[in-house]
Amino acid sequence: GGLACSNDTLCMDRIQFEGNTLSGTLPVELGNLTELRYLILEEGFTTGTIPSEYGLLSDLITLDLNFNNLTGSIPESIYNLTRLFELD
Repeated sequence: GGLACSNDTLCMDRIQFEGNTLSGTLPVELGNLTELRYLILEEGFTTGTIPSEYGLLSDLITLDLNFNNLTGSIPESIYNLTRLFELD
């Protein structure tokens, strides 16, 4: 788990913390990481809702927030992510 940068673009392309003890709400600012391809924060203590700004992550392939304490529905903007392969 952790953070990863793509060698060819030097940008953040993966945030992965599985089985973590992260708590609090999901940061809206992650929506600014437009080249992010994998956002995996499963099995944690995250609360609140999924920010609609995550729909700006046009390169996102995997969004895995499974086994947290999230509430609400999945924002409509997430369904517009054409490269999204895994939503869990």
